[in-house]
Amino acid sequence: MTPDERFHQLPQMLAAVKAVDPGFRIMISPDFDTAAGASPQSVVDAVMKVKDDRSVYRLADGRMVLAPFYPERQPLSFWTSLHDQLEAKGVKTALVPIFLSSTSEVKRQWSAAVAGFSSWGSRWASATKDYAQESHDSHQWGKLWMSPVAFEDVRPHEGYFWEPSNSAELRGSFQQAITGNSDWMSLTTWNDYTESWMSPSAQRGYAVVDVSAYYLQWFKTGQAPRVVRDTLFYFHRSQRTDAPYDTSKQSAGPMKIRMGDPASNTVELLAFLTEPGQLSITQGGQIKSMDAPAGVTSFTAELVAGTTPKFALSRNGKQVQQMTSAFPIATQVKLQNFMNHAGSSRACPRL
Repeated sequence: MTPDERFHQLPQMLAAVKAVDPGFRIMISPDFDTAAGASPQSVVDAVMKVKDDRSVYRLADGRMVLAPFYPERQPLSFWTSLHDQLEAKGVKTALVPIFLSSTSEVKRQWSAAVAGFSSWGSRWASATKDYAQESHDSHQWGKLWMSPVAFEDVRPHEGYFWEPSNSAELRGSFQQAITGNSDWMSLTTWNDYTESWMSPSAQRGYAVVDVSAYYLQWFKTGQAPRVVRDTLFYFHRSQRTDAPYDTSKQSAGPMKIRMGDPASNTVELLAFLTEPGQLSITQGGQIKSMDAPAGVTSFTAELVAGTTPKFALSRNGKQVQQMTSAFPIATQVKLQNFMNHAGSSRACPRL
């Protein structure tokens, strides 16, 4: 949120909020000078520009929330100085840092200066199990917890990725926020297309946000929503991670797992069912099926190159829903592309 070209987007967003939904609020996540010995003055200047805007998110006591990403790039004294300078100007703030690594030692060091804790989180499915404990730990410190939620993180320009296991990273993140009684959630990220995103797109349609809507309602109400219409979602890559590729075109070298779970080559059918039914995934001549209960079921099969996955829901021997993926599985490619594509059997109404 430093005053450069990116900062100009903030006043535009604040103006849009007032025009579209005056009840919506924007939480400030300020950029800052990361050089050694840097002053927080640029952040002070930026905050002062929006200090009176009613669309900026504040706590119930009126304090403006500042939630910087990777704040530990500066010492804690940088942030206490920022707080003191703004308070001297009549602006009360509450720091909720989004740490790159929120260890117990970090929490202990920063506890006196913050209103809550958050974390950038992990980007592989099995690591989401730790988020509920993070929430419990923060509450023991007497602080709120903003739990991270992500779909995946794939960086072909840097040559690495983390394995989200189709939608498992997304669903696990949400469920841990619910289980851990998190105060807030942070969707990371909404539209960072160089790493990952959750916003609607040509590659995923509305699948990610529609699945998210189910868990968001659960998080807000404390009760799992009742499934009122059958809906099928699919998640898969358009190539296997071991697919042959043109090495002369791949400047970053072969894509590698950065850390976490090993690469997984599966296609997922995520079913929201009003009553039990039989699910099937067809790839060429290969058919895999299962009997699924009412509610939410994740069903996977090994990804088969040279096919286009098809998905179906049947009851009593009759097909209720079916869909074909919009993304064939390539046998060989010019460039590696390990992002998950997605689609849905139902076009939900959009405002």
